[in-house]
Amino acid sequence: MIAGMLFGDRITVESKRNNSELVKAVEKIRPDGNQYLIAFDHAYDNTNIGQLADRLKEKIKSSSNICLLEMYSFEYILLSFQYLTDWVFEKNSILEKKRKREIDVRNALLNAMQEDRYAEYKEIIQIRSYFASSVNNVGSIDKYSIETFSAKLLHNITRNTGFFVDKNNLGDCWYKRCCTSSAEVNENGCGLFGRERVLDKRDKCVSIYKYSDLKRIFSGADLEKYMEGIQYD
Repeated sequence: MIAGMLFGDRITVESKRNNSELVKAVEKIRPDGNQYLIAFDHAYDNTNIGQLADRLKEKIKSSSNICLLEMYSFEYILLSFQYLTDWVFEKNSILEKKRKREIDVRNALLNAMQEDRYAEYKEIIQIRSYFASSVNNVGSIDKYSIETFSAKLLHNITRNTGFFVDKNNLGDCWYKRCCTSSAEVNENGCGLFGRERVLDKRDKCVSIYKYSDLKRIFSGADLEKYMEGIQYD
């Protein structure tokens, strides 16, 4: 969805069923005038994923038309979105206050990642204590990778809202035009409802790109030159 909104028909997205199929597809790429981007959840603290990344890097190191996008996971991108809580929660809502601990853990994680403390995030007291609490029903942080940790935390922040995210579903509010009637709004409210500007799908995609880790990923791959005129916030 985001690729279509940002790049139009300049990019074609193909999904592979599993990592083995991804490797096979990369092996078949030849110089043909096209540029190929490889996007997958690169959980650097997952041994199997790390080995996959190494295999892919070895296969593409002599190719000028293949680029491996440096991304941790789709969930981490949404978790890193600067306005996540502003969108998800109605200002000063009871639900936002109930999720304060999850929001604080998110902020601790993002601060660590922005300071290049990738290997240390599991040692942060806020994060360890959150995962150690049986109340949260998440288990020990040590069983998680950056991908699964981000997915669990994002789910716990967004559950029961129009922006919910879980393994197989994405809430309507991420990709539909904002509600214009109170009757349409999720029962737990929404931070975007009632604003002067009503955001549509493209507005939301552009905002997520500009104010999340996605901008770092795309800038690193020199993709911005292919985007369809992004001129607004």
